[in-house]
Amino acid sequence: MKLSFKIFLGICIPAIAVILIISSIVIDKNHQTNLEAERLAVVQNVKDVERNIKSVKEDVSVEIVELMSNSYEKKDIYVAYYDDENTLYSNIGNTGLGQEDIGAIEYNKYVADVKEHNSNFYVVVSTKLDDGKVLTIIKNINSVFETRKELINNCIYIVVISIIIIGILAYIISKTLTRPLEKMKKEMNKLSKGDYDIHLKEGHDEFGKLAKNFNSMSKELEARNNELIESANNKQLFIDNLSHEMNTPLTSIQGYAELMEKANLDEERKSKYLRYIQDESKRIQDMYKKLLLLSYKKNSDFEKSEVNMSQVFTEIGNTLEDRLKKAKIELIINNQLNSLYGDETLIIMSISNLIKNAINVSAPKSKIIVNAFEMNNHKYIQVVDQGPGISKEDIKKITEPFYRVDKVRSRKNGGAGLGLSICKSIMEMHNGDLKIESELGKGSIFILEFPV
Repeated sequence: MKLSFKIFLGICIPAIAVILIISSIVIDKNHQTNLEAERLAVVQNVKDVERNIKSVKEDVSVEIVELMSNSYEKKDIYVAYYDDENTLYSNIGNTGLGQEDIGAIEYNKYVADVKEHNSNFYVVVSTKLDDGKVLTIIKNINSVFETRKELINNCIYIVVISIIIIGILAYIISKTLTRPLEKMKKEMNKLSKGDYDIHLKEGHDEFGKLAKNFNSMSKELEARNNELIESANNKQLFIDNLSHEMNTPLTSIQGYAELMEKANLDEERKSKYLRYIQDESKRIQDMYKKLLLLSYKKNSDFEKSEVNMSQVFTEIGNTLEDRLKKAKIELIINNQLNSLYGDETLIIMSISNLIKNAINVSAPKSKIIVNAFEMNNHKYIQVVDQGPGISKEDIKKITEPFYRVDKVRSRKNGGAGLGLSICKSIMEMHNGDLKIESELGKGSIFILEFPV
């Protein structure tokens, strides 16, 4: 069932029910009022006759009753006057009613009843006089019931006309109320087909606010869809870059292997080519581990514990010792932290990546300073280098996978542009942040910020 039809019925049914109830109440109230007026009129007639009987002698009371009865009969009013044994006067036979239709009679009380006989309606009022005689007056009240019938017919006409008017108004109202919903339905069909160009009329009423929310939703869906498309493009770019990065070391390995197999080489050249193969293999292995971390570890749960920072820096120093000596760079570690809460392997990897990047950009006989300290409810690890610095544009992109500021230097040093991207992912996994402060010609500061 459509909403417009539900609204139509929701307006028509209660409105018609109210009209019928009010009409019934009005008709019944009017009828009861008319009946009560007739009862009071007949009671007054009885009192008039009673007063005239008491004002004359007993032997002429019957004549008085007869005289008044003759004047009443023209108005469809009939009188009966009798004692316990005899009927002194009566013309109620014209009504078809008898004494058996007269209810209980009491002294000086006026008992009124409504009787029906042969489709005629009468008001019957009786009273017992002081001398024991009974006075009864009966009046035809068909006019009261005809008035009710006429009123019922008029109400039927009014109800029919009201139903037509209410139906027309209900139809207009239902269509007016559901028009915005019909518009939304059409826009939803567009949205389901991928058309996000939706502009519903907004307002301050409920439908206007709903339209506003719907417009916001369509914009949000469009933004999310664009994000998904961009994400898919980025993934494809990621794969393309990975293929390119993997192709170089694989080609080198294949070339050196073929030379060793086919060429007549001395031991020195064989050792040199083996070192090349080992270096390229390590490069591939390192790249694989980093990519695996980015694609799997980032989205998985991992255990956290208290990590001893003294041991961490000792291990990093031992691991990078040969590399630092070869590059003729001094590593200075100022550690004021006892521990960090997180994954030890990931923390070591993030710090090591920053130091390796610093080594790659630092000149011989320069220094790399590592500061570890706590401040303002955060724990910080700074890696400060004396390299060439980074431009503001490069700082915005430097944490993207495969992005390299100095592509020639990075390729020469075997870098794939994944180190900072991994650091950023590791910090996100620790609810922390990676911050970069740099200026061209003045070196860089890479900051790992951990919550306490």
